[in-house]
Amino acid sequence: MQVAIFRVNTREFGIPIEYLKTILKAGYVYSVPLSSQEKLGLINFQGEILTVFHPGIMFDNKKMESREENVILILKLSRELESWNVGLFVDHIEDIINVDEDEMIDFPEETDINREFVHKSIPYLDKYVWLLNIEKMLLFNE
Repeated sequence: MQVAIFRVNTREFGIPIEYLKTILKAGYVYSVPLSSQEKLGLINFQGEILTVFHPGIMFDNKKMESREENVILILKLSRELESWNVGLFVDHIEDIINVDEDEMIDFPEETDINREFVHKSIPYLDKYVWLLNIEKMLLFNE
């Protein structure tokens, strides 16, 4: 499986590459009054209005500082017969790696991260990164 590794605040996360549609340099995100904290706002992506999520709020309840190297990951999600795109505002992409299923380990019990959105750890360089469960993130934000 190919996995895109990215950074949010001080942590690295991964998503299966099949969800990643494209990577955009972060530009202006239009805020939506009275929306929940994890919804950063809206962007226009190729004529489509997309919701951009702030994963720092979802993972460990910390906002991320805006920097020039920030990017928005455009993810293609689908359920049953419908599909749609959403954005994730992240620090930056670190790498795209190949991971064998047998290299993944179960999510450790002793962590302070929101367990709802992560289901495995994968090796990356000399550490492990959290593999996100995109479907759980989606259900959380419906």
